[in-house]
Amino acid sequence: MDENKKKLIVGGIAVALVLVGGFWVSAWWSHGSALDALEADNPTDEQIEQIASLLNEDSGDLMLKVGQRLRELGPRSITALKKQCREGEPQSQELATKLLLNIDEEAGLEAMESLVQAPDLTVRKSIVVTLWHHEPKNPRAAEILSKFADDPDPDIRASAAEALGSYSGDAATQALERMTRDGDATTARHAARQLEAVRKKSQDRKRTNR
Repeated sequence: MDENKKKLIVGGIAVALVLVGGFWVSAWWSHGSALDALEADNPTDEQIEQIASLLNEDSGDLMLKVGQRLRELGPRSITALKKQCREGEPQSQELATKLLLNIDEEAGLEAMESLVQAPDLTVRKSIVVTLWHHEPKNPRAAEILSKFADDPDPDIRASAAEALGSYSGDAATQALERMTRDGDATTARHAARQLEAVRKKSQDRKRTNR
């Protein structure tokens, strides 16, 4: 190998090391800034965005602290949480949708609806389970759950059928009727059972209103 090629290779390695080193320094600096923002008494919008970025962290204790801080900030955290729903990692999307639902129901439902076809199965499963147990039973939540009737994963479709049984109204009824014909036997069985429950609730409500 001639001297010029050696210099080019060494130079390329040096540049790569500088770039990698710069990336880690930048990541470390961003993380430190986000932790500082978490302790700020009156964080700016930019700092709130940094706090929300910590939803991607692995530490359970830190997650609890971040979630509590974002809930304390209330409506001020909505924009940052919406960004995490759009751009965050699956863990961040999952936590951000739950926090949004807690802070502003309509914003949370909107975020969840946008993630009905999320590539990550855990995100979709989280939405179904969250809406299953969500109170009060918002008709829009039933509409979102009904969209999981077409989910490619049979376990999610079965869970969606169970979740729809806790709702009432046309969206739940129509989705469950369709899901009774699902190719997955478990989903079809759950849908049939929950359809009966939904129809019974509807009949009971009519009797009460007479």
